[in-house]
Amino acid sequence: MGKKKGGFYAVRVGRQTGVFDTWEECKSYVSGYAGAKFKKFGSNEEALDFVNGGSSSSHFATSSLSSSHGSSGSSGYVQPCPTKRHHSETTSSFGHSGTKRFKSTQYLDTVPASVGCTTSSERDRPVVYTDGCCTRNGFSGAKAGVGVYWGPNHKRNISERLPGRQTNQRAEIVAATMALESAKEMGFTKVEIRTDSKYTINGMTSWIRSWKKNGWKTADNKDVKNLEDFQKLDKLCSEIDVHWTHVAGHAGIEGNEIADQLAKGGADKSPV
Repeated sequence: MGKKKGGFYAVRVGRQTGVFDTWEECKSYVSGYAGAKFKKFGSNEEALDFVNGGSSSSHFATSSLSSSHGSSGSSGYVQPCPTKRHHSETTSSFGHSGTKRFKSTQYLDTVPASVGCTTSSERDRPVVYTDGCCTRNGFSGAKAGVGVYWGPNHKRNISERLPGRQTNQRAEIVAATMALESAKEMGFTKVEIRTDSKYTINGMTSWIRSWKKNGWKTADNKDVKNLEDFQKLDKLCSEIDVHWTHVAGHAGIEGNEIADQLAKGGADKSPV
């Protein structure tokens, strides 16, 4: 796991969510914010897991903002109000030598009913939903499909069988890759990808930085899983301004549900 002196300050609910290097920055996003959820961790991976609602979020203390933040695992927490709330995070720019890399990510716990399935918060940024699926994932006879949804009856919608190794994670990455390839072919310079795959989002907005520093190895010097797929997606992300949005899967979100149907239809097609 990536560790550093001083720890990692994770904000799950606040004015801005994400993982921050200092308590001062963390405090600026949670102080006075009703229902703020924040916690300090010893590793970046644990902090990201907390932000994304993973297992690290299941054990944290209830305390005031003035509670100690000097040790790993300390936290401040107030029971959130039961209202729909948007949480956004902007990550720093990074990328290939000599190439400007665009990177921003926004996590939406719930897409409000008032938001159209292809409506972006930025009027000039096209929205695309992507999804991947795999039956018998990890077993013999697995069948994976890719779904890309731009809108009703859009000629660029995709429902295809995943080429190569059949896994759910590969299908999610390849779906995003196909969406960006289509975006480039349509002449788009920016796009918002909405996906329920935290694996793909975390890979492209956080983990990939450490992988590159380690020569495309994990923190424990193991090969990165799905390396070629991530490298292909990474190259596309260096050429187009990508806004990553996480949406809940199987939660009735129209675009996500249709992308899921397209992926399932692709899985039923003959192998490529």
